[in-house]
Amino acid sequence: MTGIEPSPAACRTARARGVDAREGTLGDVTLESGAYDAAIFRHSLEHTDDVPQDLMTVVRALRPGGLLLVTVPNFACWQRRRFGDRWYHLDLPRHRVHLTPRGLRAALERAGTQVESLSTSTSTVGLPASVQYRLVGRCLFPSGLSLRVASGLCAAALPLAWALDRAYGGGDQLHAVAQRPR
Repeated sequence: MTGIEPSPAACRTARARGVDAREGTLGDVTLESGAYDAAIFRHSLEHTDDVPQDLMTVVRALRPGGLLLVTVPNFACWQRRRFGDRWYHLDLPRHRVHLTPRGLRAALERAGTQVESLSTSTSTVGLPASVQYRLVGRCLFPSGLSLRVASGLCAAALPLAWALDRAYGGGDQLHAVAQRPR
């Protein structure tokens, strides 16, 4: 389950394969208490209006020992400090909340989980897109073939972005693994 609504076609395909797939958001889909082994928020939690409530809803739906995996932009990273309002992952107004490692840990613990790990990683597009936003103020390649080519070229900058992330304290993506206590 994630905070972003799956497409009807994806749900139909999953159901045809025997997966209990449901359409909707956490606010309007019924989740059985203690019924799920894992839940994933992959670049979706930052889009929600009520992070604590959404986390509590999901934790209640996890079985004891169930895992909660979260990936969000890392608001504490050097790229955010360096690029400010031109940081690629700021993405206002779609991103309603921004989380630091400390803030994500606190939210997960308040929701009743034990945080097993927090880590960062380097995204392929984050640094090149932030440089582009700083230089020209917008995305030059919003869709189509030009976007695919530009995204591919971002891979060439990945070793530099990775080295800078390591030198300055961590990557632009924040990952957490948390567990509902047994």
